[in-house]
Amino acid sequence: MTGAEKPDLSAKADEELTEAVAKGQIERREMLQRFGFIPVSILRLSRGQLSRSMYNLLAERPGGSMPNKASRLWEESAKSPEAAAKAKRRRERGLTGMLGGLMSQKDRRSVSFMPAELVDFAIKYYAEPGQVYLDPFSAQGIQMQVAVVRGLHYWGSDCCEEYVAYTNNVLEKLAVPSELHVEVRCQDSRNADWVPDGIGDFSFYSPPYWDIEFYGPEPEQLGTGKTYEEFIEGMTEVARAWHPKFKDGAFLVINVGDWHRDGKLVPYHADTIDLMREAGYSLHDIWVTDGILTGINRLFAVQKNRSRVAPRIHEYLLVFRP
Repeated sequence: MTGAEKPDLSAKADEELTEAVAKGQIERREMLQRFGFIPVSILRLSRGQLSRSMYNLLAERPGGSMPNKASRLWEESAKSPEAAAKAKRRRERGLTGMLGGLMSQKDRRSVSFMPAELVDFAIKYYAEPGQVYLDPFSAQGIQMQVAVVRGLHYWGSDCCEEYVAYTNNVLEKLAVPSELHVEVRCQDSRNADWVPDGIGDFSFYSPPYWDIEFYGPEPEQLGTGKTYEEFIEGMTEVARAWHPKFKDGAFLVINVGDWHRDGKLVPYHADTIDLMREAGYSLHDIWVTDGILTGINRLFAVQKNRSRVAPRIHEYLLVFRP
């Protein structure tokens, strides 16, 4: 073959590059349309219209949100020697963090609630309409509401009678399409026998945080009156119970953060990775969320820095496959 007869490799490479660029531009537009941004490993989300549109148990409780109560208690403890002494006694009894020094565990009921935007991101990224969302910790019903908005079947459970009653009351108010199966049961999360095997495509949940928050008086609560080691064993039982309920190739997204106790960091996200592996899951990916769930740490940032503790404004989305 003469030089004149050789294929023009440079022209072919230019054509392939042009096609790749055009395809990349189309995919970029589609991703921007889907998420509103190009996702990267550090997610900077904020509460917006979707969260405001959700039925919210915290907002409906008398007395307002618990973070506001915590702020008032902190101000009182700074002014009153008696309140400061009471806060010290609570810390000495082992209650956790800044809130632990100010409020009893029961007073700290439901300090946080799930931002709908975080659930929505995980659904858009890892699930498709018509798939099945399994949730062992349905909590205050935000996950269920977003699942309905995004057209997912939803099987959820929680042992907190108040949460489940509220969630089912909300469910009655939603315009759920007839083709969707949406069910929330008051159930110990360690028992998933009521869910058929092999149906789950997706899960997103925030697990309980040991005894940091008060989730209810039920004896099935995994953290109440337990050591941290006992609590982790309970969480492992939950993971094992739900493992056969998922399809091969499903995605499980767990939103979790760390905290300090008695001057030591409790690496809950690392312990969650370990317990999920022990239960038969593999770690697929890790996202870091920046700021959407850590308002308390911002509120007490000065006090934490004085204690030489970094005010955490991030949490993790741990992604597993069964």
